[in-house]
Amino acid sequence: MKEKRNCKIIQDLLPNYIENLTNEETNSYVEEHLKECTQCKIILENMQKDLKVDNMEKEKGKVKYLKKYQNKLKTLRIILLIILIIFLANTIRKMIIISSLDYKAQNYENSNNYHLTRYSYDKSCYYKSELYRLGDKQKLDVTILEETGNTFMQMYINEPIENHNEEITDGKDYASHIYTEKNGIKTVQLNAKVSVGEETIENQMHTHNICHLFLAAITSTVKSKNYDGKPCYLVSNYKTLSMFPSEEVYIDKETGLIKGKILMLDGIDTTVRYTIEQEYEFDTVTELDFVEPDRSDYEEIFELPK
Repeated sequence: MKEKRNCKIIQDLLPNYIENLTNEETNSYVEEHLKECTQCKIILENMQKDLKVDNMEKEKGKVKYLKKYQNKLKTLRIILLIILIIFLANTIRKMIIISSLDYKAQNYENSNNYHLTRYSYDKSCYYKSELYRLGDKQKLDVTILEETGNTFMQMYINEPIENHNEEITDGKDYASHIYTEKNGIKTVQLNAKVSVGEETIENQMHTHNICHLFLAAITSTVKSKNYDGKPCYLVSNYKTLSMFPSEEVYIDKETGLIKGKILMLDGIDTTVRYTIEQEYEFDTVTELDFVEPDRSDYEEIFELPK
């Protein structure tokens, strides 16, 4: 009876004994009993076998988990690498396109013989301007159609006026003859002082260096798209000082020059869609384009009609 009780005590201690959780005195007690008790010894051996099998299963589970984790990590690295390659390829593609458009536009930037027609309109107003340039001569024709009336204006821009003791501006002051026709009334203002900027061909895609080009390519979106029947690139989010954040620009693939712009301007009550379209003609302007109208048909004034 006493032996059976001792066996039960030993068997209760065996799990802790196997895990080395018992003290030295208990270990001696268990080992002394095992020397004399074959049954408890067999139970110990079975427990050790089961524990060994259990440990092996745990190790296999750990190995399997690690392999699964490594496979997932490898897959993630491959996906990230593919994303990086696509990003770099797309960025390089845009850099090549932007550089190409910049190079093409530079061929026209210094032209001194061109006819630029610009249309701009929203829901309430239509504005058309035609700039003729021949060397130092400039003429600007403006047509405005709006609810308050229709206006046609011809501005013959002469030599610049020296700005003595005046605040320096981005543009220059010019003496200009301005012929205006509004609602059938013709007027002329002679030698009017007007301030205009340097009239040059606008190169929207110009970048200053490789860093500017890289950053512009990263932020921008460039898509092939026709505009008014012309093959163009639709460029948006292109970070330059001359573009609004909400501006979309169509660049002519052939010339690198602006074909059209779409601006979303925040109005008082709603957002206004403002559209600008441009057409260029080079080496077509002659002296005949600068022949002024017969002044006898116009009333001379000293301030433009409002």
